[in-house]
Amino acid sequence: MDAQLGRYRLLRRLGAGRFDSYEAEDTTTGHRVLLRLLGRVDRSDPMALRVQKEARILARLLAPTGEPHLVLADEVGEIDGWRYLRMPFVDGIDLDTMLDRGGPPSPARAVHIVGQIAAALDAAHTTDAVLRDVSPGKILVTRDDVAYLVGQSSVSGTDSEASGEVIGRRFYDYLAPECFATPDVEAPANRYSLACILYACLTGAPPFPGTIEQQVTGHLTKDPPKPSAANPLVPKAFDEVVARGMAKDPHSRYPSAAELAAAAAAALSATPAVDSPIGDRPQTRQSQSTDCVACGRSVVEGTQAGSGEHICMDCRQRGLPRELVRRLVGGHGGAVTIAGYTLLNQVSGGSGPAFRARSQHTGEVCALRVVPRAAVAPEELAKPRPFGDLAGFRHANAVTPRAALPVGEFLLVVTEYWPGETIEQLVLRLGSLTVRQAVSLVLPCLDALTYAHGFPRIDGSVGIMHRNITPTKFVLTWSGGEPVTKLVDFGFATEVSVDPSFTPRPQVTEPARAPARDVDTWQMAACLYYMLTGTPPRVAAVGKDPADVVMSTMPVPIRRIDRNIPRPVAAVIDEALIDAPHIGIQDAGHLTLALRKAVFGRHG
Repeated sequence: MDAQLGRYRLLRRLGAGRFDSYEAEDTTTGHRVLLRLLGRVDRSDPMALRVQKEARILARLLAPTGEPHLVLADEVGEIDGWRYLRMPFVDGIDLDTMLDRGGPPSPARAVHIVGQIAAALDAAHTTDAVLRDVSPGKILVTRDDVAYLVGQSSVSGTDSEASGEVIGRRFYDYLAPECFATPDVEAPANRYSLACILYACLTGAPPFPGTIEQQVTGHLTKDPPKPSAANPLVPKAFDEVVARGMAKDPHSRYPSAAELAAAAAAALSATPAVDSPIGDRPQTRQSQSTDCVACGRSVVEGTQAGSGEHICMDCRQRGLPRELVRRLVGGHGGAVTIAGYTLLNQVSGGSGPAFRARSQHTGEVCALRVVPRAAVAPEELAKPRPFGDLAGFRHANAVTPRAALPVGEFLLVVTEYWPGETIEQLVLRLGSLTVRQAVSLVLPCLDALTYAHGFPRIDGSVGIMHRNITPTKFVLTWSGGEPVTKLVDFGFATEVSVDPSFTPRPQVTEPARAPARDVDTWQMAACLYYMLTGTPPRVAAVGKDPADVVMSTMPVPIRRIDRNIPRPVAAVIDEALIDAPHIGIQDAGHLTLALRKAVFGRHG
């Protein structure tokens, strides 16, 4: 496109709607500008005249503030028979489009964007100007995440006649409840809209999606939704920020947009606590069963040890000391102390109950897992310091043993402690995750796995294998407000999980041809499958031998479970779950690249 309009050369059309917008060049200065054409001069259009009037009012009121995050019309008039207004050109996309294309940004990025818009709103409010349309469609975001609020429609105390209808479903997504009752909109309404925008940035959707009637009903009658319930990657502390920002009573909201932004920034540092007291074990997929207090596995026909504590027959036959059983379930007369560690909370079961504990020597809080010796590789048990050669292995998304303390037939394995919830708990709570949510959780752990598989050990061998990757081995936590996944229990399993739902067939049928790193990759793909569907790739029948289940049941293609999963993503997962050695995706690095290309359209 290369049309001329007066001194402006129109370069490209930016958007169509009630009025068209163009990127243009001012031929007298060479500057790029945005032109909005409001219709022919010879046509009577009350809407066009009102837009021009409001743009002049806002420019007159707000230009003196010098607020850098406000974009205002700097020229309004007529040219070559067209009504128009001119604004500085911002090389970016509107927030609405950004959310539609890419989904919600990280919480930290969302807070960064909202903070800039808050500054623009507060600057406007110092002049008694109130913007009528504060929504993602009026926010421009550059590649560097600089955000601008387009100031075009206004309602001010000095110009009440400028108020009027804005037709469009998305407008109602962000409108304060009092706006439906009176045209006299005040600053708290803009702050309500900003809280709605924060919610949209955190979740990828407006607070009350649906028809206009559903939107209006939501704003007028429903409680503010919780962003952490819609997006598991959002810290729960944001729920209170959104709730106050979207309060029905304008006087109950934040007194300024800056205070709303500050509260959102503070929520970034909040960490969820989902630990349960000792004895109250987390739910599992077999939540109707009782867990063994020693190994964490479901007790089908167990015995009771002591005061009603359950222990499976395998652990009883291994000679688990009754005193240790009583201590593990806790609650009998004060603090529970084992081998110099005071147990604070039980945090998981799985391959052995894990506890949040405090060292009596250093005061440091750590995680303490009780692992049967039979689950540890014999070569590790034979070393003077089991797991000592893992001391140099460090990765932001991997948790490895620091020490192992022998107690009878068990090892107390000491690792870092990270509060949060497992992926299994997350899926049980939400049902399933979106593709972007699930892949964003898996990719960092795949990176950790790739690094571990190439890590040089002290004994001269290469590679740390996990061998037991299941949804209980992913811990979702927060660091600086950003969601972080940790892959726990690296380096001490002697064989892959006995859970047939997450065991590849070659490990059972052809173990010599199934390298441990290939098993790890298969299990990572199986966990991703579980995150997306809420079910594992193969379902174990109750009472059947796990090996028989693995050998007789093939992984179900993922789109048979959920047709909404994009075909490129499904193809990657199905290829990684091929139940044959040396076929399909065999290593973590290959799976990483394939997922990035399928989800994001690129390898990086």
